Amino acid sequence: FPVTIDGEVDIEGGEEKLNQHINEIENNFAEHILKTKKQAGVKIKEKQIEGIKFLFTHQSAILGDEPGVGKSLQLISAAYLRLKASGGRCLIITKPIVVNQLAKEIYGMTKSNSISTEYSKDAEWMVLPYSIFGNDRLREKVTSKLVQDAKSGKITVMILDESHTIKNGDPSERDPTGGMNHKSQNTTFNIQDISRHVPFVWGASATMVAEYRDWE
Repeated sequence: FPVTIDGEVDIEGGEEKLNQHINEIENNFAEHILKTKKQAGVKIKEKQIEGIKFLFTHQSAILGDEPGVGKSLQLISAAYLRLKASGGRCLIITKPIVVNQLAKEIYGMTKSNSISTEYSKDAEWMVLPYSIFGNDRLREKVTSKLVQDAKSGKITVMILDESHTIKNGDPSERDPTGGMNHKSQNTTFNIQDISRHVPFVWGASATMVAEYRDWE
């Protein structure tokens, strides 16, 4: 996959075109909110626009802020723009309770008809729960498929919502054969194995970790 320079707006038309796309997202979401909640007046704030552009122009980034400031809006918007620039699909991993809500928000902002909450569907947007990567019955099948999708360039963007859910992981707990028969921390290791093959990996958390080390 092509490597971008951090801070570079690598989209045809530059920042002006980027701003146009952000306006499209804003209009889509305003219309969606009006239809679903009978509520008008959705406006992407300047600080949120800064967050969207920060994510879009960095291959690895963490969006850390307090709850209720629109981190999901920024992540989905940045991913939408990145897919326009680089193609491919977006994989979002989040807590089980918000999977369906995130899928609805993606539709509201992007109007995409290719959104799935099932790992087996090759959708443009896939939203999965962290719990599936710790499920003894499914985790190897899910991880194997997504690793292959990532290696083949199908997954361009990976978003870890509530990224503090994933820790660095103790390497001594990994399967020494290179497989997925880990002693523990399956969720962490499985997600790490996918992420190392995805060009754009972003996280968001209201609980910033005290220490961060490169998963590689």
